[in-house]
Amino acid sequence: MLRETTSLRMEQAGVLVGQVQVPVDVLVEEIEGVRLVHANVSIKDEAIILLHSHYLEKVAKSQILITM
Repeated sequence: MLRETTSLRMEQAGVLVGQVQVPVDVLVEEIEGVRLVHANVSIKDEAIILLHSHYLEKVAKSQILITM
C-alpha cells in the first residue's frame, strides 16, 4: 500500500516500513531524567518520538526542551 501511494521503489518502501516498526524504547534512552533520541531525524520527528516515549504520562514543555 505504501508503494502504491508514494511511488517508492520496493527497497525504499521496505526501509520506511522497518523504521515504523521499530519500538520507541530502542530509539530513546533515558539517562538521569534526560531522554536521548538515537536516530538521525528532523527536530519535528525527534519531538514526536520524545512525546511518544512519554505516552500516557504528562510531560512539561520545559522538560521536552531540556531533552532536545
